[in-house]
Amino acid sequence: GHVVSLIDISPYKFDKPGGAGCPEHTWVAPVPDIYRGKHRTGSGESEEELGLKYAKDVDDIIEKMGTQHGRKPAAFIAESLQSCGGQVIFPDNYLPEVYKSVRAAGGIVIADEVQVGFGRVGTHMWAFQTYDEGLVPDIVTM
Repeated sequence: GHVVSLIDISPYKFDKPGGAGCPEHTWVAPVPDIYRGKHRTGSGESEEELGLKYAKDVDDIIEKMGTQHGRKPAAFIAESLQSCGGQVIFPDNYLPEVYKSVRAAGGIVIADEVQVGFGRVGTHMWAFQTYDEGLVPDIVTM
């Protein structure tokens, strides 16, 4: 986000030149990009398996928050289709799995739909709906 209060949760801002780096209260999950990311196609794994691996990365962050820092997630926020990050469409099971994990740990889930919502994905009003018709975040940013 471009709002000063959101710079602390945006690697796009805090990791760039002039940024202050990742604040200690912010954790960043790997981008679930199956073409250029940490877990990729070509490894013999299906998109579903890659989605589970990326969701496990979030589980690992939640566990680390608790064991090493005595914290639980307050929230998970992500663009439902990462636009500034290169038009990354997540594996279909990624957000449903992450939403379950974050909620189970006591956090809320926020879908950032500022750039990808309002019918811009063509088939649905909200980009998160393209992954699962029953997927519902706790908050939608507009």
